[in-house]
Amino acid sequence: MTTNPVFKSSHGLSALLPSEARMVLARAAQEVRHMKDPLMREVVMEAAIARVRLQYPQFFKE
Repeated sequence: MTTNPVFKSSHGLSALLPSEARMVLARAAQEVRHMKDPLMREVVMEAAIARVRLQYPQFFKE
């Protein structure tokens, strides 16, 4: 059985987004991993998502 490359790349991240976008989101997820404040976690993740949306709008629905 083979893995669909759209859903899983060799490093465990979705392969749907470009590599740079995946790394931005993965770094943000790593950064918030140990944050105790849920609001700060949300702020950091939303900022990363906004950055990716701005750089790669073709991958997002309006």
